[in-house]
Amino acid sequence: MKYNLAFLFLLLFLGFSSCKTTKNTLAPKDKSLSLSENKEFEFKYLFFDANKYMLNGDFDNAISNLNACLAIDNTSSVSYYKLASIYLLKKEYALAEEYAEKALVYNDSNVWYLYLAGNIYGNNEKYEKAIAIFNRLIQIDENEIDFYLNLADIYLSAKDFKSALKTYNTIQDKFGIAEIISVQKHKIYASQGKEKEAINELKVLAVNFDSEPAYKRNIADYYLQLNRLNEAIAEYQKILLKHTGDAYSYLGLAEAFKRAGNVNESFGALKSAFKSAELPSEVKINVLVSLLPSIENTDIKIAVIELTEIVLEQYPDDPDVNTIYANFLLQANDIKGAKKHLEKVLQIRKDKYAIWEQLILVYNQLLDWPACFSVSSEAIEYFPNQGFLYFFKGFSGFQLEKYNESVDAFEFGLKLITKTDPLYKDFLTFLGESYHKTGKKDKAYRTFDRLLEEDAQNIMVLNNYAYYLSIDGERLDKAEKMSKITVTKEPKNPTYLDTYAWILFRQKRYAEALEFIKKAIEYNVGKSAVITEHYGDILYHNNAVDEAINQWKKALELGEGSSLLKQKIDAKTYIE
Repeated sequence: MKYNLAFLFLLLFLGFSSCKTTKNTLAPKDKSLSLSENKEFEFKYLFFDANKYMLNGDFDNAISNLNACLAIDNTSSVSYYKLASIYLLKKEYALAEEYAEKALVYNDSNVWYLYLAGNIYGNNEKYEKAIAIFNRLIQIDENEIDFYLNLADIYLSAKDFKSALKTYNTIQDKFGIAEIISVQKHKIYASQGKEKEAINELKVLAVNFDSEPAYKRNIADYYLQLNRLNEAIAEYQKILLKHTGDAYSYLGLAEAFKRAGNVNESFGALKSAFKSAELPSEVKINVLVSLLPSIENTDIKIAVIELTEIVLEQYPDDPDVNTIYANFLLQANDIKGAKKHLEKVLQIRKDKYAIWEQLILVYNQLLDWPACFSVSSEAIEYFPNQGFLYFFKGFSGFQLEKYNESVDAFEFGLKLITKTDPLYKDFLTFLGESYHKTGKKDKAYRTFDRLLEEDAQNIMVLNNYAYYLSIDGERLDKAEKMSKITVTKEPKNPTYLDTYAWILFRQKRYAEALEFIKKAIEYNVGKSAVITEHYGDILYHNNAVDEAINQWKKALELGEGSSLLKQKIDAKTYIE
């Protein structure tokens, strides 16, 4: 048997004010020694200190003092009793049993000593001894219900269900109908598969407590547990005829309808439950969370959003409700709506990292770089060890051309993650990009080399690295080799074709450059001004001056050419 601390301390402290604790109905048979006045004073002093130590939770000193008491009077039943109680608290069950038995040797009629011994026997699975003790206690005081309850518990622990039921019936006959008894009988019948008897016990409670819907609901819940869905539905509906606002009956009815395949009726019952103020917000939230995996179904998604809106109207400032609603909106692809509710959550609470991360991803999806930069910067103040935050601060800063701040964010964030982190390669990629933007070309190239050592086929890095080298006029052979990988892998990508053509141009391989820039123009659906201007430059060096000037003019119309573009057109010549 297991006991709560309140029970154990009750056993421990009973009689601390006296060495002769018994019920008034009992005449103690304490076989204490006759002590001199000095010894009796010393005994009481030690015993008093033991009480004091116990009140402070100092079990070791309490045990020491009680043993000193026994050294003075080895027949002190109360000292043995206290020691048994302490060892029970310390979960030293063998010692607890030993001292409980010694207490009974010197006072075998004390109710509390017997009670403690019976419980210790039960805990130590010595059920026959425990049963004998509680039967004796019942003989001593047949009006103490606790003795019967403990006896029934012992029978349950011993798996003697027949005797347990008999004891519970005795309790009901003697003390009347009580919830704890009927529930225990119900559990026994249910465990034995005796459905009829189990239901009857629940009906006994429902009849005796007719004004309480919870007892009637137990019947419906049990039918639901047995998957007897029609009977469960009928019971819930019967309850709701009399108790129209019983939210828990609506919840049970919703589950029964769901199992029966009646989805519309199930959500109808859920809506009635959710509208009730009786149902706590955490229960509603748990139900909503349980529905998350099912919302791929359009009808279910609509119904769940309606449920969430009901709860949101009731608890507009609840962060959990706003979070759930935001998740539903995200799954419905309403990104802006989700943003609004995630922002509201962060106005209310800032201690939940997942919300910051989710909102940052929303800003990223919306390409809202100022908000992404601002929120990731603020989030770092609360969660300074999250690499994710530093990446998006750096990435959004890069989009905003805050390149120095991006470098700082990427450098620090990179220290917080390992090579296995999903963002590791992105960190290196954009750190290299940021270095190049801030004029730290050597650092940029070292960073790109570091990344390519681990991911030699990273096409985006190969292209950008090669292009930067061509712009800087450095290591053009290396640039050509890297760029060739990209056009081999993606022969219709205009950006990669343009880079390769430009590297060939920088190598003065004008005819080959013209071949690849024409392919870039062919696939340049978006009409890039950069690619068009490069086409003009390459045409010029292939002696097609008029056509080159035409392409430069087209690039100017597109509005994204180089700073030298207008000068080339005016001078009708290539300017480097």
